[in-house]
Amino acid sequence: MKGIALDCPIRYLHASLRFFSEGEKHIDRIIGEDVLLLVFDGCLRFSEDGVPFEVRAGEYYIQHAGGRQRGEVPSDSPRYLYVHFCGEWADVSLPHVLPHRGRFSCDGMMPLIEETDRLAHGDGPKVEPTAALYRILTRLFRGSEPGSEAEKILHYITEHCSEPLSLSGIADRFHFSKNYVIRLLNDACGMTPIRFLNLARLKRAEYLLEVTSLTVGEIAEQCGYRHYSHFYRQFYQKNRRSPAEWRKNRRCNGSIPRITEPYKENRYANHDPGIR
Repeated sequence: MKGIALDCPIRYLHASLRFFSEGEKHIDRIIGEDVLLLVFDGCLRFSEDGVPFEVRAGEYYIQHAGGRQRGEVPSDSPRYLYVHFCGEWADVSLPHVLPHRGRFSCDGMMPLIEETDRLAHGDGPKVEPTAALYRILTRLFRGSEPGSEAEKILHYITEHCSEPLSLSGIADRFHFSKNYVIRLLNDACGMTPIRFLNLARLKRAEYLLEVTSLTVGEIAEQCGYRHYSHFYRQFYQKNRRSPAEWRKNRRCNGSIPRITEPYKENRYANHDPGIR
């Protein structure tokens, strides 16, 4: 199996999020550079040099420069980040080679996916999205495989995010030290257990705001927040709008427009220590 040699220079070109419509097919092309695909929803289908591939949510694939890709069958409304770059290919038996396909944690990778898209469309220096690509490749190389210790912990936090979780409780459940849990998650998804728990709760809150008629207070409680002010502050910091505004925007427009102004502290600033 071949992959990208991480000890060799890698040149970032451009990147963007891509959302397929229902029944849309991958374009037919011969690409002049390598393309990293990180699918976080749906299923992307294409053939490369006549070999059919499916890349599902939680999977990545690197299309090689000079390959012929064809969209012979419709994809299942995939949503993904693509990054065009130029790298060196090598056998995965060699040290520090990222396999051309594998898995990743969608929840753990989403902050970096969103950051890469934002930097790619910003007016900053190209070194910024380049650095984001290097972080993605490093995280994929060092990240968790299905069934690994880190993946099990991430899944447990996601499934139980509405409960009063604590770092010591998570460590005890998996019979690890707290420091080991922190190191595992930092290696797997680049964030602490506290950060991952907060993002899991906010993601669940966004889902409930969109698909239910529960009050914002009820949603905050169902997502594990003991104090509404703490929920409001975290939600506003992530989305740059209140939960009520977010819900109204989602239901009126079907999407949340990109917000670029910096976050400003608001009156809901009481601290909730959350988990330790």
